[in-house]
Amino acid sequence: MKTHKSKIQINVILYTILALVITLNIVLLWYLKDKVEDASLHLNTAETSYEERDRVRNLSRTFDEIKPQIEKIDSYFVGSDDVVGFINLLEREARNNNLSTETTNVSVEESAVYGDTLIVSITTTGSWNSIMRFVKIVETLPHNISIRSSSFEYGENEEGAFWRNDMTISVIKHK
Repeated sequence: MKTHKSKIQINVILYTILALVITLNIVLLWYLKDKVEDASLHLNTAETSYEERDRVRNLSRTFDEIKPQIEKIDSYFVGSDDVVGFINLLEREARNNNLSTETTNVSVEESAVYGDTLIVSITTTGSWNSIMRFVKIVETLPHNISIRSSSFEYGENEEGAFWRNDMTISVIKHK
């Protein structure tokens, strides 16, 4: 009987050990499953970060590629803080062509579509050739300029003959 009882005790011990091993395996698998899910989340986060970084690099590269075109487009407009600079440019170009100049009016027409329209009226006095050179310079400035009106008047004074040009131009201004 002793051997039969010993066999039962050994079987109970073996089944207990087997139950413990199975329980430990289940706990270990559960633990590993949590760790795999955590690793998967971290990997997805890393992939998302990598993709975002890649998108930012591509956007930055695209911006660098189109920057000259953006600058060219921006040059068509007068900046909202550069109205005085634009008027000074016109007056400087007139003086560089030996013309006396006076800015007679500056106004802004508001627009809901593109940008406001800056309107500048300028009077120049000098020789016909100088005035025509100045008009050509105004037409070829990088800004999107429209000459709204231009009138020419011939005159004479004690210094001799002269031409006078009253010109009103408009250019789109950033808001």
